[in-house]
Amino acid sequence: MAATKMFSKFKGSTVNSNLFESNYARGPTTYNPFETNPISQYFEIGNQTGSAGPELAWKIYDATRKLDKKEASVFFFNKKSVDKLHKPKRKEAISEILKFSAKQLDRYRHPKILTLYHPVEESPETLAFATEPVLGSLANVLGYLEDRLPQNINSPIKQYSFLEFEVKYGLLQVNNT
Repeated sequence: MAATKMFSKFKGSTVNSNLFESNYARGPTTYNPFETNPISQYFEIGNQTGSAGPELAWKIYDATRKLDKKEASVFFFNKKSVDKLHKPKRKEAISEILKFSAKQLDRYRHPKILTLYHPVEESPETLAFATEPVLGSLANVLGYLEDRLPQNINSPIKQYSFLEFEVKYGLLQVNNT
């Protein structure tokens, strides 16, 4: 089955990406999925700044590496977001595709490709990896699927627009890579 067909189930639905809201509440305390992922041992994770990947499944968060206080971005995927898919094989396939694509960043290191700071960490409920700081994805900047971003994001990405020079330089970078 093509990856685009699997991810098309995300279309038209809004995934609650504010991970700390009452959907995950368990009694008087709220459930924090970051705590279950080993990446939280290495990074202080802040606010969501954007989303990326197929159907914007990865949520991008500002982060700081605990070791040297270096700024970073953590890409986070909550496996519960695919619970609406009824077939367990598809759930696993989506997670595997996302994990494989993140591992490709580590495998194909290049100065013009996103720099990976920490490899993919997996827990039963989440996938996460860390990279150099990013503003968001190209889809976020261009405004595609803007309804998938939480309304409470206070990010410069919402006001950002490309200069003609940036468009040309970006196309040149893609062409040279």
